[in-house]
Amino acid sequence: MHNMTVLEKSYSYSFTAASMKFLDFMRLVRYMEDQDNQLDTEDIDPNIIMLRTNSRTNKREFQELIKRYKLLTENQKALFIPN
Repeated sequence: MHNMTVLEKSYSYSFTAASMKFLDFMRLVRYMEDQDNQLDTEDIDPNIIMLRTNSRTNKREFQELIKRYKLLTENQKALFIPN
């Protein structure tokens, strides 16, 4: 039997449900890349990324997308940027 190190990551239910927000997530990654990742995610207006009218929902969903964004590697971020 091999002695293997297994990385386990657990996600909140709301985090996994955020996968349905793919287009919003793409907008977030591209927006951050346009800002050269210099912008603190706390300073972003969720309504810029989340193109819906309910700002309370936008803020809650946006926080889930930020969690996901912060876990991306540089190579993963590059996949969202058009050549």
